[in-house]
Amino acid sequence: MKIANMQMNIHALRCMVYDFAKDYEVKADGTYIEEKAAMCKLFSIDTVRLVSDEMLEIFGGVVTLRIILMVRLSACTGTAAPCGWRKARLPYSALPLQRARLNSAVR
Repeated sequence: MKIANMQMNIHALRCMVYDFAKDYEVKADGTYIEEKAAMCKLFSIDTVRLVSDEMLEIFGGVVTLRIILMVRLSACTGTAAPCGWRKARLPYSALPLQRARLNSAVR
């Protein structure tokens, strides 16, 4: 039930964002563009909170931390990727070492 609920919220958020993007592409200063953007932002915040809380309940803290760190390490490479973790990013040469430590610590 929890996984289905998470999927439902993620799908609803995806539909909201697609609807907003479609309207924005047609007319950027159209009616209700700012309201739709605010609704997408609010619903995305709520969805992220709900999904992360449910994921912690289902998988536990250690596995969830491992998933988050692996996503962070794979998304933030030494290139100028727009990942939002720029200040906390490790040098590219340190990533394989960090992955090996993470894998051995969680096993």
